[in-house]
Amino acid sequence: MIVWGRPSSVNVQKVLWALTEHGMTFENRVVGGKYGGTDTEAFAAMTPVPRVPVLQDGDLTLWESHAILRYLSGGVSPLADQWMEYTTSTLQPAFLRMFYELVRTAPEARVLDAAALIADFLAAVPPLEWQLAKTEWLGGDSFGMADVAAGAMMYRACDLCDPLTPEVARWYEQLKDRAAYRDIVMTSYEELRG
Repeated sequence: MIVWGRPSSVNVQKVLWALTEHGMTFENRVVGGKYGGTDTEAFAAMTPVPRVPVLQDGDLTLWESHAILRYLSGGVSPLADQWMEYTTSTLQPAFLRMFYELVRTAPEARVLDAAALIADFLAAVPPLEWQLAKTEWLGGDSFGMADVAAGAMMYRACDLCDPLTPEVARWYEQLKDRAAYRDIVMTSYEELRG
């Protein structure tokens, strides 16, 4: 398998983390961001959008991180799928708005209200607390792709604010106990600073 994308991308981290958790062998070809390569004809032949990640597995080519996660796991439960969708629709957009303004934008170019961006992200966290008060992991009693989808951004989020309500804190500690999380997600993102 080949994963196209830079390891500093949170969406690429999801795929690399999932592959590692599944014990799958893969090659990471670094493209995107400062590395370029997403505007080439070869890349355009794999995906209609110039974004990472892209996964090639033999004759199959997939793009969109959560589609790749579902493929790698052979499908997910309805509960896990629900939390992956929540991540896509609510949690990650709020995180990205906060992250782009507070990290990717140079301090002198920032125009958005940092406190409001943090508040918007924190407003997306209580549903996680609600679920994690009932189950050990987002998708149920065992670690799975919903945890990868939502958990990949938590390391950076915790650098920017404190989203750790009691059950989210417990869940985050469980994520940090996983070697693949530490090796792939808990890494420097200095190259992304504006």
